Amino acid sequence: TLEFRYIGIFILAIIMFSACSKVLETEEVPQRIEPLFSIGTQKLGEAMGTSLKQTFREAKSKGIEFSDKAKIESLAYGHSLEALASADLISEDEFTRGINRGYSQSEQALATPQALSVTQQKVLQEIQKAVKESRSYLAFTDRLAVLQNSLALRVPADEQEGLSRYISILYHTMDALDDLAGEGVLKGKSERKRKLQQQEASFFSFSFLQMDDEPCECCGQELCEGDCEECDSWWDDWGRCSLSIIGNGLATLGLVSCLETFGLGCGVAALGKFVSLISLADTCN
Repeated sequence: TLEFRYIGIFILAIIMFSACSKVLETEEVPQRIEPLFSIGTQKLGEAMGTSLKQTFREAKSKGIEFSDKAKIESLAYGHSLEALASADLISEDEFTRGINRGYSQSEQALATPQALSVTQQKVLQEIQKAVKESRSYLAFTDRLAVLQNSLALRVPADEQEGLSRYISILYHTMDALDDLAGEGVLKGKSERKRKLQQQEASFFSFSFLQMDDEPCECCGQELCEGDCEECDSWWDDWGRCSLSIIGNGLATLGLVSCLETFGLGCGVAALGKFVSLISLADTCN
């Protein structure tokens, strides 16, 4: 009867609203490929991602120009030491010595670049290839995850850990940059935030709204609705370009230092390069 039909529609609406609420509460983007890191390597990447977010939040609140590398590096160094110490990746003594040295002296104390193995060089080349080919940061980090999860099958055991540390720092730093874009600290739009918004809308549009199949103009070409999120993201705006420019230097210095040390040296090696990446945002726009 008509009455039961209305009751059925009402129940369906409640179920869909409940499902949508659960998705939004989790704040997770589905269908990402998860990289499998050791506990210590996971903590290292997360610590560097955290320090990067704290650095640029503080810089923005204090009105420091992101192009002012000296001031940004000084902030980033302090936050990196705190994050590494909080994650128990450096000792109290290392923390104190790091504070007393300052960023410039710590950078000078990094391991002298050494020759990488053929296998390590191939992995770094694959990462650079992924940077150039990935249309979104989410696609790039998925490729990093696949690479990380295949190291045991492709790389000699004694060469895996340094690569894994470098990939973890790169992976978690990309997530941090997306968070900063979502907060409005960095320019461009957050891809994960956009995905969540699309996911929320899809629950309601599935049953109650008829979506138009009109193509949208995106990146200079016509694409189907829903395929345009990467075209106005921070990755498309400046991220991919900046990472392409500094990529070889970041990879070589970061990997060599991550082979030598687990905490401070590995983090400091990547620190200056990520600051350079963001300082290139206006150049790449």
